[in-house]
Amino acid sequence: MRPSQSPTVGPRVDGRVEFEVSDDSMTVTMTVTPGMHGGTPLEKSAVLEQLRDAGIAHGLDEDRVRSLVARCAELRKSLTGIVATGTPPEPGSPVRFEILVHPADRPTALEGEDEAAGTVDYHFEAPILNVHEGQEVARRTAPTEGTPGTDVLGRPVAPPPPEDRTPRPMLRIATKEDRAITRYIATEAGELRFDEAHNTITVVTEYIHKGDVTVARGDIVFVRDVAITGDVMEGAAVRAGGNVRVVGHVGAATIEAGGKITVSQGIAGGGRGLVSAGGDVDAAFAENAVIRAGGDVIIRKGVLSSDISASGSVTCTQGKGYIIGGITRAGRLIEVRRLGAPTAIETQVMVGLDWALLERREELRGRMNWTVEMIAKSDRVLGPLTSEDQLTRFPPDIRSNIAKAIKQRAVLGDHLKELHAEVNAVQADLAASPPGIIKVSGEAYLGVKVRAGDAQMTIADTVKYCTMAENRESGEIAIGALS
Repeated sequence: MRPSQSPTVGPRVDGRVEFEVSDDSMTVTMTVTPGMHGGTPLEKSAVLEQLRDAGIAHGLDEDRVRSLVARCAELRKSLTGIVATGTPPEPGSPVRFEILVHPADRPTALEGEDEAAGTVDYHFEAPILNVHEGQEVARRTAPTEGTPGTDVLGRPVAPPPPEDRTPRPMLRIATKEDRAITRYIATEAGELRFDEAHNTITVVTEYIHKGDVTVARGDIVFVRDVAITGDVMEGAAVRAGGNVRVVGHVGAATIEAGGKITVSQGIAGGGRGLVSAGGDVDAAFAENAVIRAGGDVIIRKGVLSSDISASGSVTCTQGKGYIIGGITRAGRLIEVRRLGAPTAIETQVMVGLDWALLERREELRGRMNWTVEMIAKSDRVLGPLTSEDQLTRFPPDIRSNIAKAIKQRAVLGDHLKELHAEVNAVQADLAASPPGIIKVSGEAYLGVKVRAGDAQMTIADTVKYCTMAENRESGEIAIGALS
């Protein structure tokens, strides 16, 4: 039989409580230790009172406190838990910044287009953010205020400030406040640009295209000036509201500008391209090119087999300074060193008539012809019917259709009168055009066809250092010496 052993008795331990408030004062972590070996036990109410005395005034979970104290006594070991939690603040809505300008979508093949047959138009605009003066280009919506929170000590906790990465308006951007909305307004037309590094928004008035303009890179469509550091390749297109400057050459491409077009090299259009400017066109040479200018055309070296029209003058006096083949039209002056060629290549020149007015007259005449045809068709259908009073014998449904046709014929008649008036006005402007002159500082070769105003002739023999102009009294072209 084993001798009995007395129970092990440890040192007296009183129950105690410790708690820690987090750095942000949003939580309280409590550790409770039970009383053991005759030590003073923890009382739940005393623990709660101790927490309140320490300033814990919000978010105290009394049930959690009681549970920790009870479990601590039951398990006879220290326990730790979160007994108070603050109420976090609720953030407001963030700043919202919207861009209201978007580049044109790249098109896909449409119904009826046959990719294999090569009938799909793959032209698309390069991603340029065109804006106009006074246009709203972006919008900032201010954030809303959040709801404050409360920490465990009962103090308010402010909501976090909203992140605001709104770009700063810079050149040609004005702002307009409208309650919670700030509107960004372009003060000039141009391209909307963002500088992410400096977080700014601005409008630039010149679009610089680095390298060649190709079909694959997209058409350039811009409301102001365009500068191209390379060539404009076959099939490509450039359309600008202002000036266009090309450092390289232009192939069988389309360039349209509201202002001036300058091509440092030449224009080789292959008979398919178009260079059209509201102002001047300036290029080193033109070969199989189609050029239209509301101002002057300056070709520095030579023109070969091209179709050129200028409301002002056409000048080709540098280098060989030739115009050979094709047709050249100018409103007031054609100045050239050599006109035509000894090989009798058909060359036509015209002065004294504004080509834009001529084209306008032809357009109006075409519309007149179409209107006359429509009126003739109406006459064949309606016959002698001219007013609704004559329709009483027809059924109501047919009467309505005939009445519409009579009204349409009347509208066509009024439109025809307007077209006649426009044609007469254009004709009057053409008649009032000042006489043009052709100046040749070298040779004008046999066979060149010349028109000055209403007078026409074909050069019968090569002439040198001469001028050619309409003599309105004789109705013929007078050839004089170049002064």
